[in-house]
Amino acid sequence: MPQYILRLSLEHPTFRLPSLKSIADLYGFPLRFISEDKLRSVLIIELEKDEDAEKFLERGVLVMQVSEAAYSPDPKLMCRSVCRLIAEGSSYEEMHQQVQTDLSVFEPYMDKKFKFEFESINHRSTSRRQRYLNNPG
Repeated sequence: MPQYILRLSLEHPTFRLPSLKSIADLYGFPLRFISEDKLRSVLIIELEKDEDAEKFLERGVLVMQVSEAAYSPDPKLMCRSVCRLIAEGSSYEEMHQQVQTDLSVFEPYMDKKFKFEFESINHRSTSRRQRYLNNPG
């Protein structure tokens, strides 16, 4: 099953899980929490399909965007973004190798314009660092 990254507000940490579970119950789709620490600002979940992630958007107060939408730092919103997790690793090089093994995940986006934006949490990333992360070679 696909995994998704939820970027959450630091407000209402004890309300997050019950609220996400209730939306999954309301729409009748399974939701599995992958993250071990469920009180952090980033939570990894597992859903059956992309459409299930979009259901969180239909509950306006809870989720603000899916990866293509513009970011707005409204602190009243609990979940600020939902993005599909396509690779992970213990180093950037490992993650980039993992991405190269299955490029089919990018097929729906091959004829679309996009850009990567980096946002750091609890530190600042320089432009040089961001360019390196985009192309570590």
